[in-house]
Amino acid sequence: NYLNSKLSSGEVKQFQSFWITNLIMVEANKNVILELANSNEIELMDFDALLQKDPYVYEGPAPENIEGAEVGLKVINADKLWRMGITGEGRLLMNIDTGVEGTHPALSSRWRGNFVPANQAWFDPETNTTTPTDCDDHGTHTMGIMTGRAGTDTIGVAFGAQWIAAKTICSSPHTSKSISAFQWAMNPDGNPNTINDMPDVISNSWYDPDATDECTGIYKQTFDALEAAGIAIVFSAGNNGPNASTITKPKNINTNEVNVFAVGNINGNTAGYPIASSSSRGPSTCGGTGSLLIKPEVVAPGTSVRSSVRGGGYATMSGTSMASPHVAGAIALLKQAFPDLTGTQLKYALYNTALDLGDPGEDNTYGKGLIDVYAAFLYLANRDSVPPTQITNLQVTEIGSNHIRLSWTAPFDNSPGGVTAYDIRYTTSGPILDTIAFNNAIKLLNVPNPDSAGRPQSLIVDKLSFNTTYYFAIRSRDVWNNWSLISNSVSATTLAKPSIAVTPDSLNLIRPANITFQDSIRISNNSSQPSTLQFNVTLQNHTFPAKSFSMSLQPVTNEDASENKLMDKSGNGFSILGSGGPDQFGYRWKDSRDPSGPRFTWTTISDLGTPITLTDDSYSTQTLNFQFPFYGNNYSTVEVVSNGYLRFTNYSSTYPTNGTIPSTASPNNSIYGFWDDLNPGGGGNVYVYKTADRFIVEFNNVPRYNDATTRVTFQIEIQKNGSIFFRYLRMIGTLNSATIGIENATGTDGLLIAYNQNYVSDSLAVIIQKEPDWLAVNNLSGLISNGQSLTVRLTFNTNELVNGKYRMEMNIAHNDSAKSNVIVPINLTITDTTYLVTSTLSVNAGWNLISVPIQTLQARKDELFPSSNSFAYGYTTNYVIRDTLQPGFGYWLKFPSSQNIQLSGNGITTLSVPLRNGWNLIGSLNGNIPVNALTTNPPNIIAGYIYGYTNNYFIASTLEKGKGYWVKSNANGTLTLNLSSAKLSSVEPINIEKSDWTILEIGNKFSITKLYIGRTDNQIDLELPPIPPAGNFDARFINNSLISDLSDVNVISITSNEYPVTLNLKNSHGKSFIVTDVINQQIFNQILTEGKTITIDNPMIDKLLLKEWKVELRYELMQNYPNPFNPKTVIQFSIPEKVNVNLSIYNSIGEKVADLVNKELEAGIHQVEFDGSAFSSGIYFYKLTAGKFTQIKKLALIK
Repeated sequence: NYLNSKLSSGEVKQFQSFWITNLIMVEANKNVILELANSNEIELMDFDALLQKDPYVYEGPAPENIEGAEVGLKVINADKLWRMGITGEGRLLMNIDTGVEGTHPALSSRWRGNFVPANQAWFDPETNTTTPTDCDDHGTHTMGIMTGRAGTDTIGVAFGAQWIAAKTICSSPHTSKSISAFQWAMNPDGNPNTINDMPDVISNSWYDPDATDECTGIYKQTFDALEAAGIAIVFSAGNNGPNASTITKPKNINTNEVNVFAVGNINGNTAGYPIASSSSRGPSTCGGTGSLLIKPEVVAPGTSVRSSVRGGGYATMSGTSMASPHVAGAIALLKQAFPDLTGTQLKYALYNTALDLGDPGEDNTYGKGLIDVYAAFLYLANRDSVPPTQITNLQVTEIGSNHIRLSWTAPFDNSPGGVTAYDIRYTTSGPILDTIAFNNAIKLLNVPNPDSAGRPQSLIVDKLSFNTTYYFAIRSRDVWNNWSLISNSVSATTLAKPSIAVTPDSLNLIRPANITFQDSIRISNNSSQPSTLQFNVTLQNHTFPAKSFSMSLQPVTNEDASENKLMDKSGNGFSILGSGGPDQFGYRWKDSRDPSGPRFTWTTISDLGTPITLTDDSYSTQTLNFQFPFYGNNYSTVEVVSNGYLRFTNYSSTYPTNGTIPSTASPNNSIYGFWDDLNPGGGGNVYVYKTADRFIVEFNNVPRYNDATTRVTFQIEIQKNGSIFFRYLRMIGTLNSATIGIENATGTDGLLIAYNQNYVSDSLAVIIQKEPDWLAVNNLSGLISNGQSLTVRLTFNTNELVNGKYRMEMNIAHNDSAKSNVIVPINLTITDTTYLVTSTLSVNAGWNLISVPIQTLQARKDELFPSSNSFAYGYTTNYVIRDTLQPGFGYWLKFPSSQNIQLSGNGITTLSVPLRNGWNLIGSLNGNIPVNALTTNPPNIIAGYIYGYTNNYFIASTLEKGKGYWVKSNANGTLTLNLSSAKLSSVEPINIEKSDWTILEIGNKFSITKLYIGRTDNQIDLELPPIPPAGNFDARFINNSLISDLSDVNVISITSNEYPVTLNLKNSHGKSFIVTDVINQQIFNQILTEGKTITIDNPMIDKLLLKEWKVELRYELMQNYPNPFNPKTVIQFSIPEKVNVNLSIYNSIGEKVADLVNKELEAGIHQVEFDGSAFSSGIYFYKLTAGKFTQIKKLALIK
């Protein structure tokens, strides 16, 4: 009341009450201060002094240390606890300092504010910022020592812990600000009933030079309250040495041996660990005897310590400021192992087990000595002789050509730290059932550290032999070296050897300066047996300037999503390993398996978030608290789809059966965390959690549709800055039937990480960002199942290139033991565009055989023919998808409409094209070349005719500009295209028809093919090329010939995407033929005569048996076709003489319902169509009466 009255009068400017101790901060005029000093209610007064950070020495920036840990971390034996799986996971660290750069890659993922409201993880009483910032590198550096890690660059002691921070040592570092920070630390969430929001330890690297009553005043009372709450207080000793009693305030406080745990600075980089000259010394100025008088309590590495600094970088610093966070991190490790012990108890463990340095015994230079966190761990533990529980669920969850993945559940052990190590062994000699077999088996190296009991774990055993059966077993041990019983023994047989194919075998590019373009190289696994091709791509020996090129892996497939829940597309797919991208927009991805990838951390949102109700094939629309940027658009809402993905476009279907991406087929505009046919309605839960800058969805223990043994727990997180995270905690069961990646709104761009391949595993993290810091990628890895392909897409930027030649090599290492590394030369010539020529090509709607008639500036199919709506198919011994199109070769391409296409490049006057023994797809040049002017080496190896294609195959007499052609060669060799041949006189079209051949025309509304019935001496010359890609019309005798005399070959194969298909005879010489379905003659059986058309409506009829009909005419009524029918069917009958004919239709009760024929007809075979549109479904009868002949048959109308 007194202060409030003075506040109203202006004599008190402000005041703040504290509950951490009975304390009030007052800012008032002199009279009020004097009145308070004379009040009996006041026990103690002190200045609200300005604090200072302990001075430190900045030694300069330091690079990242990939796959390494800082020396000081090993000096305190933190690495020994890491190997036991003790990393600080589940614990919470704090510092009171100059702040922390919250976006630093070594710290950002483990800020507690990622998972709780920011004000529960960040305290800034000076500037009231809402997210972590640093006014000096000091706070970021000390926090990095406590818990920093980026990828495998370990700078922090407890890199598995989360952190919170208070920023009080900046522009106005008053005592009251730090007291406020300590009070906030005791209740960050404002709920006195919770304790998981409180830090386990608070590290302080500052001092209060003006504290007048250090030993019994407000600091002592505050620290006593914190210690009573179980929080450990750690301070830097100060940098005022080497004189005695130079410990800085308030670290002289000595309520007990560890109350204010002051830490001195030793050099961990030098043998003997000498003390730093500047490290403050004791004794304490607060008096006492024995250990209470001695300061510091312990020492830790503080000289030349590398840690995080602002700007995302690293630097080396020295001072006791760097020593204190080593101790704080050590306390977090011990707290994970002994969660029920208080901060004071853990500090005593470090105190009592420290390594004595300097003079024997405790002294005022080293205190008790150098902390040893592993010795402290053993000091706290109780030795036992009980081994971990036996692993009984070891299983094989993935098989490849050279690898096998093992999975099991981490066993339980009641020793401190639980299970500490695994011994995993394998053999090819048989099951591992006893100790003798186990000890004789081969021991695996680099096995994973044990996880918490009950958590799933896995391991990929690599470098195995093809087609070999391996047997596995596992044992585990605890910290006391108690070994468990041998697990169940499992076995698996590796897959066959893969077969790598790389096309093209070189790239020779000609481009102008100042453009950006792409080209690609395809890597395929052409093995016909189940196998997996593992590969690694590096670029070497290049003369390109930095940043003038980049590469990424892209899928080659056209499998779209489906609403069919019964489709099983698991397994045969591909995945990209470690990192990938960029896509066309610039997104890249990297996972935690990559040395510089994100570190996996997990905080469930099941308590923090909101459960949403999703059943099978459903979605929930969620409003974001921010605008999320995605492929150039901003979104404020998102749909959470039950099938494991987020989407920003609404569709009527949730598409349970996944497809590859990018694909123009729906769905698009999505983030696919684990797109599979998941069924939250069958179990598990789905939660969402929202903050001002983050949205997280968690699928928790959700099964697949009709597959309760598969359970997945993962998160998808999107952030306001556009970053995307996938976190996979527990992934059990079928994991090779999902799509993982992102895709834009039109399906024309995206990142595919995995498709139907065992990519995800427990404790895996993925980050996706646009143009992140790890932009330059010079190494790509992947895994391809048999029959699948990936392309390495190269993006070139010629802005910095001058005219001239540039080269590099793509080195592809792989596991195809029959071949060495594949080296693909890549040559780029930068040239002036003044002398370029153009070529205009005409294409038809539908499929075309095309070629590239000039050396174009682009080579990728999508750049040359952007309007095409198909892959480009080349040909070796079968069709193969080509991303890069080269002059001299022919390709199948499909277009949505007839159009002209203009290409630019350098003209080619002569070109040699390689020929394989067999059929080849060749191209033409920028002009017409007569077929009879073509030359080969060896000479005369062209077998038969050359075929072109315009809706059907035709025999070509001239190679036209921009067209593709089929050439059959009877030997390996080359064919020369020469434009000078175009000056020869034009060649007449080739006509192969002979007068005694019967012509059979087969076609649909788009295309007609002529086949011939007759004899020829040139059967080989009339062999047709391979069948066109799906979607074309094709008809041929099954020996691939245009002609047959029906003596040996009388079956015709039909491929059509349009029905009906019709058959007509010409030049029949009075012959008739009976045409039947090869599979079921009852379905289709008709007589074909000249002047009559046979129609096939059933797409299932794709092979026809053709026989000459030599039987004399007789009275006969034939079965209608089709039958059953709707609404029309054809009825045939034959009569041997001119006669009156009646053909009528009757219903099932004998009533006549239609007359089809009622007149006199000439002898012969006749047919008539019955239209049942006006009749209802049912059984009908048709009756033929011709003179004295009568016959009745049954037909079925089904609507």
